[in-house]
Amino acid sequence: MTKEQVIGVLSVKLASTEPPTLEHRDLLDAFARQATLVLDRLRLAAEAEQVRVLAESERLSKSLLNSVSHELRTPIAAITTAVSALDEIPPGDHPELRRALTGEIQCSTARLNRLVANLLDMTRLESGRVKPRLEWCEVRDLVNVALRKAGKELAQHNVTSFLPPDCRWSSLTPCSWNKCS
Repeated sequence: MTKEQVIGVLSVKLASTEPPTLEHRDLLDAFARQATLVLDRLRLAAEAEQVRVLAESERLSKSLLNSVSHELRTPIAAITTAVSALDEIPPGDHPELRRALTGEIQCSTARLNRLVANLLDMTRLESGRVKPRLEWCEVRDLVNVALRKAGKELAQHNVTSFLPPDCRWSSLTPCSWNKCS
């Protein structure tokens, strides 16, 4: 028994029918106290680990929320700025600037649409309502499709992909993002 609660019951079967001596009872009490201390220490360590994991989960959740918030606000700010600038240009003036601003609005809208779609897909997958259909695919194909889909975002960056030419079976990995049922 700890100060807080009963954590177990110790039962001792004596070898003889005679009652235990005072020394034996003191020794059994000492063993019981030591066992209690060990069990209490294990419980406290488990609680401390649970608190640590909860704090880490909270930190990651806050970080993810900040990241998602930033990712959503960026295209919205670009759209708002471009629309405001378009509104200030008299009709028929600066056609190149109008095209550039319209292009920025389209790109930012597409980016925002992708972000929202990805968030919704993640929510559906995590809820368990949608199960991915795993299929085998070539790593090369997977990398090429990913690079093609991120083409506009990567246009200003130098991207180099290297896959060893001899990767055969090791190049096959389950694709879980291409089709969902």
